[in-house]
Amino acid sequence: MLRARLRSNTIHRLLLVAAVLTVVGIMAGRGLADPIARDGRGRTRAVEAATLNVRDAGKLHFLSADGNIWIEEGRATGTLPGTARVKFDINATTTTYSFTLHLGGGSISGRGTAKLHSGNGRYESFGGSATITGGTGRYVHISGKGGFYGVLDRGNDNAEVQVIGKLHF
Repeated sequence: MLRARLRSNTIHRLLLVAAVLTVVGIMAGRGLADPIARDGRGRTRAVEAATLNVRDAGKLHFLSADGNIWIEEGRATGTLPGTARVKFDINATTTTYSFTLHLGGGSISGRGTAKLHSGNGRYESFGGSATITGGTGRYVHISGKGGFYGVLDRGNDNAEVQVIGKLHF
């Protein structure tokens, strides 16, 4: 019983941390500046590269599964609010994943690997790395890296995820 209570407290702490970081991300600002600058005559001009610190969180809902492959989608909040879609390939101790974040003005895609941490049977937390692989629209030249963390709920197959990192554009 004590062991189950400790696991439950750990999950609640993870969810609380994700909620706090979401609020911090919202307070830090929303969206990226336009990476294409124009002069007074409408001509494009060179701009310096910029870095954006990102803290986003998402509540994902199960869409489909095929064996170990899960597709989840949901709303992302924080520095870059939008709609996230994640494809998880879940194995015994790790999960690889790819994701796309749909934003106003384009999308950002990436992939990564995370280590699964055994939970109480219903919840499994994970943590690992994320790498941006490309973008569309105003994010076409984006790159970046960061951490990808979350909790899988085996009871309803939903996930809560968090991404913390740096984007370069």
